[in-house]
Amino acid sequence: MKLSILIPVFNEVDTIGKVIRRVCEVDIGMDREIIVIDDGSTDGTVESLQQLETIGIFGNEASVLFHYASKNRGKGAALRRGLEAASGDII
Repeated sequence: MKLSILIPVFNEVDTIGKVIRRVCEVDIGMDREIIVIDDGSTDGTVESLQQLETIGIFGNEASVLFHYASKNRGKGAALRRGLEAASGDII
């Protein structure tokens, strides 16, 4: 069994690193993937996520998707994008 954890974000530069670290630290007793979907952040969240990817904070269990749009498309659009990428048995 594999759990897919979807984390939609918009302008979360101050908290996103902490959230991802805490999710990664939880022992859930099964395989998991963490999918972070940025929905057009303008506050530095994109750069923060790119930096976290570069230093390997996510390991092999997480990925980041970006909506490069001129405006936020909403949490529903971010979740739909995450669902398309999810490969878990449970989401």
